[in-house]
Amino acid sequence: MIDQITLTAIQAELTACGPKDFLTAIELLKCLRQLEPDTYQTRAMACGIGLRRIAALMRIDRRFGKTSHERLQSIGWTKLEVVSRIDPARCSDKDLLKLAESHSTQWLRAYAAEVQDGTKATEARKRPKGASVLLYFTPEQYEVFRGAVIAHGAEQVGRGLSGVEAALIKAIGGQT
Repeated sequence: MIDQITLTAIQAELTACGPKDFLTAIELLKCLRQLEPDTYQTRAMACGIGLRRIAALMRIDRRFGKTSHERLQSIGWTKLEVVSRIDPARCSDKDLLKLAESHSTQWLRAYAAEVQDGTKATEARKRPKGASVLLYFTPEQYEVFRGAVIAHGAEQVGRGLSGVEAALIKAIGGQT
């Protein structure tokens, strides 16, 4: 019989994993899968990890598991998730890691679409490199931000906003 203490400890660690701990999450998922191959996904979901994230983490491990943790950590979860979806027959893992190290996530998504679907996403890949800005707002601050960008041209799309960049520049007096 499987040691219940071990399972509980793994689940507790998995619950504590933050977004930057994706490599730890992969190792813990592998332990769960080894201990309970039929129910590891259900146990991981009980820790607050969604089925898609579980699949993505395991896909990253299958593709890049032999790569050093330092290199994977420096590339990051988001980029690895994007490039792990590209068919291995179309691009080698070595080349994908080099691309992920030298390009933005936006560029990688366009590249992935082009490689996977044969679509012409080259326009997105030709855009000059921009900068990303991550902002943390309180709920009250977000409502002020949301109101300002909508007043300057952003649109509500589902639960998110579209056209935020141009609207923000317009709101602060710049040109778009």
